[in-house]
Amino acid sequence: MLKYLFLVTLVFSAACAEPASTPEIKSAADPDAEFVGDKADNLSNRWTTVVGELTPNEMLSGEIDYPEWFHGYTLELAANTTVDLEILTTADSLLRVYGPSYRTARDGRPLFRSSILKGDLAGDEIENSTFTSDEAGTYMVVLGPKFVWNAEYLITASTEQRCDTSADCAAGQSCEHNGVYCITAPCDVSYNVCKPSTACTSDSDCVDGWCAPTETGSTACKAYVAEGEGCGGFRPAHLNQACTPDMECIAPYDIIADIPGSCSIAETSVAELMANPRTYAGHHVVVRGAFILGLGYCTKRGCTEDNPCCNTCGGQILLADLDTDVPANAIEFTDNGSTLNCAGNECNFLESCDSPLGNVWVSGWFDYDAATQTGSMRITRRYQR
Repeated sequence: MLKYLFLVTLVFSAACAEPASTPEIKSAADPDAEFVGDKADNLSNRWTTVVGELTPNEMLSGEIDYPEWFHGYTLELAANTTVDLEILTTADSLLRVYGPSYRTARDGRPLFRSSILKGDLAGDEIENSTFTSDEAGTYMVVLGPKFVWNAEYLITASTEQRCDTSADCAAGQSCEHNGVYCITAPCDVSYNVCKPSTACTSDSDCVDGWCAPTETGSTACKAYVAEGEGCGGFRPAHLNQACTPDMECIAPYDIIADIPGSCSIAETSVAELMANPRTYAGHHVVVRGAFILGLGYCTKRGCTEDNPCCNTCGGQILLADLDTDVPANAIEFTDNGSTLNCAGNECNFLESCDSPLGNVWVSGWFDYDAATQTGSMRITRRYQR
């Protein structure tokens, strides 16, 4: 039977519903004994925020914070599907896998019984877990910090068709030794473009790529990955990706060791982006800077002694260099499509932000509007420093 392998690189997650403890305390106990009943699993069905679907070949990043407990990602799997989870967390974490879903709730979320995989993950270490689906259906990977509320995560997923013999493959395909993948012709070691592979001893032997190790220990030419795509990191040599020679593989190694990076044209500053915008416009860049509050707002109601914080205040978070807190020297940004803001009353709005203010490492695409002479970033990854 044809199998599918999901290689998933994760970095942290969490959940939903009202927690029973304060933001300063998170229970260190295994929650299964309390949350799992005879008929349904409460950890996945009640205490998990279903973030979305785990999509192959898409890098996902996010952050979990109070009052969420766990984050869940669903997968639609065929029977006898092998799933390999490669997980990197920023804090000690709980891992659970559920499936298949036994029914769908009225709000559309899948409901599960007891977990089919349990794991405890050490923070800042890459760990691997594997499970196989006994039946076709909806499965869910659940992650969450065990002892703290706030954590960040990165998820990279790739899928390949695997086989044991050519009988497992579709008509016209064969099961090859380079990773036991079903292919229609001898493939390069990228496994995604079927073409005759080119043996090599150095990068100079490759016309449009680099000389990469294969799963069998030989070497073959492998295509470079595009700007903005993942590269490097601590992973098996045959899964490594390399950037084109005009790009750099840049990662926040001083924040999380061995984490994969992104192919970017430079690690730079906000000041440099705005001084030479045409050099960087439309390109993927990395900035070690800071999140600061832009021009804020507050209502002007006269507060009473009984309610001294009656005004509503807030403002958009901007990206600046480390040595400035002046909004005029910062640029706007989106974080995976969303703006980040601070909002609350006049006494607490600086503590009620979508992301902590202060030092941050970000990577993404720089855009420049020549008419208004304004720059902005479409951030795809960020880590607080």
